[in-house]
This record gives sequence, C-alpha cells and structure tokens, in this order.
Amino acid sequence: MTKARDIASAAPAPSTVSATELGYLDGVSSAIQTQIDGKQAANANVSTTELGYLDGVTSAIQTQLDAKVAKSLVDAKGDLLVGSANDTVSRLAVASTAGYVLTVDSAEATGLKWAAAGAAFSGCLLTNNGSQTIPNNTDTFLTYNTETYDTDGYHSTSSNTGRLTIPTGKSGYYYVYSLVRWDNNSSGQRTMQITQGSGQSSIGVIEATPGGVSAYIGFHQGSIRYAAAGDYFECKVNQTSGGNLNVRANTNDCFFGIQYLGA
Repeated sequence: MTKARDIASAAPAPSTVSATELGYLDGVSSAIQTQIDGKQAANANVSTTELGYLDGVTSAIQTQLDAKVAKSLVDAKGDLLVGSANDTVSRLAVASTAGYVLTVDSAEATGLKWAAAGAAFSGCLLTNNGSQTIPNNTDTFLTYNTETYDTDGYHSTSSNTGRLTIPTGKSGYYYVYSLVRWDNNSSGQRTMQITQGSGQSSIGVIEATPGGVSAYIGFHQGSIRYAAAGDYFECKVNQTSGGNLNVRANTNDCFFGIQYLGA
C-alpha cells in the first residue's frame, strides 16, 4: 500500500489522528514541515499582489522612504530643489521676471539667485550744475551734485560728493574717466588728475599752459584700474593763473564717470 488513504483504511489510526486527517497526506512528496517553513505566512491585510511588490527590495523600505524628498517642498511650476548645506535640500522659487537666468551668488542661502540675462551695465556719471571756483595754486578735489545715472550707489549727493566709491560685491576692473574745462584765461598753468583711494594714487597728471593767449583749456582723462569694494576715485585739479579760476559747469564741460568691466 502506497497511498495515505490505504494506510488510513487498513491500519488502526492513532487516537489523536482521524482517518480523514491521515487522508490529507495523499500526494505529499517531501517533509511537510520543511514545505510549511518555506511558505510566506498569510496576512489578511496583505494580498499576494502587494507581497509581490517586495520583489527586488535590497534594504529597509522605511529607511529608503525617509531619504526621499517630499513633493510638498515644491509650491509652483518652475520651482527648483537645490542643496543649501550638506545633506540639505531647499526650494528656490521660480523667477518672478521672465527671461531671468540662474546665477551663482554665495551671499544667497541656496548659493544661487535669478538675475537678468547677460552682463548688466553698472556705472555712474556725474556732473555739476554750477561752476566751481578753484583758488590759485591749490590742489582741489572737484565735487558733483548731479547724477546722470548711478546704477549701484557709486555716489552720494550728501557726503563726499566728489567720490566714486566701489559698491559691496563689485570688486573688479573699472574704466574711470573725467572731463574738465576751465574758464577763459591767459595766465599760468592748469592741471588735472584722477586719484585712487586715501593715498591719492594718481592715474596720471594732465597739464597745459595757455601761453599768454586767452583760452578755454580742457582736459579729458580715462584709464582702466582695479578697485576693491570700498575703494574710491576722485578728480583733483590745480591752476596758477594768479587768482581764482572757475571750472565750467554742464555736461559738455565737466563730468566724472565710472564703468564696471568685470571681476
């Protein structure tokens, strides 16, 4: 007899095992406990399909989930997720102005910011709406009370009005230039120079004499110089006509300007 049902019908059954239970052995081909141990325990709340999703998992699922960035961090179309510190992700909101591009800026919390595309112009042009009287044989720094433009706060109309000061974050190379025109006079000498910083480092001195002929002497000077934030430029003049002499006003006769070229 090779069938479990034959055993059940031919041999006395143990008192705790019924003939029906012995019949369940029919078809068993290997150790029952080994087969049971190899089966996944059933859970009424987990389907076979759901258990199948575990296929391919190589490490703790919760740990992997915790390492993911929450979708709620993004608030609007165009938002970016950027690193703001080690293992730290922050939201960079989409630019509020069309055409802006992403640029590096270490002063920002994310290290990035939106800015106008291309190199934005930066500079200042100054004039004076009145003539300035220069005493005889006295080095004098010109002052300027009118800003034709000032993109980044290079100049103040209330203090140190003769200075063009490099703004914070704008260290770099600059083209600095000035035009000075003197009133009509035939005596002495005229000089002009652009200076840099408290040490009055000179970009170069321009000088001329009228040679006994009454003339409106004019100078124009310009040069490229490196300047750090907080450094400044001024325009210094001198004349030896024997008395006071005016530097003329208006944009055609007197101006002082600066233009940022790059870091």
